[in-house]
Amino acid sequence: MLFRSPLSSTHKRLLANAMHDQADKLRKLVREAVAQHGSLALGSPLVAMTGSTPGVGVTSLVRALAIELVRLGKQVIAVDVNLTSPTLAGEFGVRPRGSISDVLAGKRRANEVLVTADHGLRVLPSSCEPGPLDEKSVGRLINELGSLNHISDVLLLDCGHGMNPWTNRIWQLAAHVVLVMTPSDNSTLDAYTAVKLADRNQIGDKLRLAINRCSQESDALAIHGRMAETCQRFLACPLQAPATIPTQSLGEDSSYRRAVRMLAADLACDFRTVASQLASHATRNSIASSAMKSAGGDGNLLTELHSS
Repeated sequence: MLFRSPLSSTHKRLLANAMHDQADKLRKLVREAVAQHGSLALGSPLVAMTGSTPGVGVTSLVRALAIELVRLGKQVIAVDVNLTSPTLAGEFGVRPRGSISDVLAGKRRANEVLVTADHGLRVLPSSCEPGPLDEKSVGRLINELGSLNHISDVLLLDCGHGMNPWTNRIWQLAAHVVLVMTPSDNSTLDAYTAVKLADRNQIGDKLRLAINRCSQESDALAIHGRMAETCQRFLACPLQAPATIPTQSLGEDSSYRRAVRMLAADLACDFRTVASQLASHATRNSIASSAMKSAGGDGNLLTELHSS
């Protein structure tokens, strides 16, 4: 039988330093993952859906996408952050019992305003009275959205159309930004304007075009190619591969449903990728978590993130 000799004080000190270094590396890796995918800090990925111009079908696409994500096994909350002309509650056929304005003002919690729609979806409605939009109110809303992570896998945000400071802030928080447009020249120009007015340093590579009411994928690819080249050349803003969405039609096997289902599958795959990156960092550095506990910390990564 082998017996280990007691560690000297020098060896104990060196081991403790090494474990603290690993703990620091773990914190850094997690913070980097959150910096690259901001929705991790909130707990559930945010998908910001914005129209290039009025009438391009953002709200209808939000509903269709939410249904397909539910069919993929996701718990979905659709949030109306359109503070000028909210229509999400009507699209889902639900009666609001409060709005996002109440959450911004601190009058109600987000879970108190949620209403249940068909397919097991939940909706957080908005109203035409936006309420306060100061930093404290926006921070309150962000915290409230984060509090929904125990009942959701994804938050779909209907941002309305165009770019403004409010939408820009939502884009920064989102893990994915879907800019909905149609093949018309006006819609293309407005889509480019929205990207130009956004804080592109915070967008990274999370922007994707959804070209709605486009029957030919070749047309969508041509539009995307011109947009991608222009955005990269003049704005240094890359675009993800586009989603081609034909004109909305009924039927389980319609081309519209298939296209939305493919977009939902792409997003769901990205959700898993982001989550696995964070889990991988934590798994590879599990010894560091033990080190934090040994050093008197609680080892809670979320606590570490929110306290930093």
